[in-house]
Amino acid sequence: MTSSPRSSTVGTAYCVFSAIVYAGFYVCQGIAAERLKSLLGEVPSALWITCVQATMAALLLGIFLAVNAMLGRQVFPARREMLILAALGLLGQTGGVLLVWAMSLLGPGVTTVLSTAIMLAVSAMLGLFVLGERVSWMQIAAIAMVVVAVACFNFGANSGESPAAGVAQRNTFLGLALAALSAVAFAALSVGIRKMVTGDTRVEIMVFFLNVMGPLVIGPMCLL
Repeated sequence: MTSSPRSSTVGTAYCVFSAIVYAGFYVCQGIAAERLKSLLGEVPSALWITCVQATMAALLLGIFLAVNAMLGRQVFPARREMLILAALGLLGQTGGVLLVWAMSLLGPGVTTVLSTAIMLAVSAMLGLFVLGERVSWMQIAAIAMVVVAVACFNFGANSGESPAAGVAQRNTFLGLALAALSAVAFAALSVGIRKMVTGDTRVEIMVFFLNVMGPLVIGPMCLL
């Protein structure tokens, strides 16, 4: 089924808006991490940061869903869909932890650009093989540019020769690997959400399950 020009325009506008919001979010996250580092002497763990973010979103959506349930509206989907959403939520939280960890090594700006670019490329490939979506020549060219950009970035990081540069090289390589893994996780998550959206599952239910896995799974890990 092909989408209408209006729906494509609205969808593109949503994507641009969400990209702007996420960019602002990551900038604020980087500023908050630096402030916490100056206060505590160290940057909080990626697990803790991701858990706090997910807890706030799950709490607000949980209140909204509870109100709907008290009004007699159907809130939760079938058990199978809830299990799928829980698995997607766990995947998303894993990607979030990897992304925050990569930010601590590469910085929010570089990490966000790399992760987003890799996610777009992987999403296009997964969309082709999993959802049967067509991949245009422009998308193929974009994927090739992502591969070249990541290779150039890694080559530039490996150009130093001092011991300090060696540490920086290892940190950069690890940051690149973490950013790539987070991108793959988010790409798989986006494909899973895409399949769920085509059904009757409400958006707020999906967002709730994607976030509630943070305090349920990552929360106990923060206490270890």
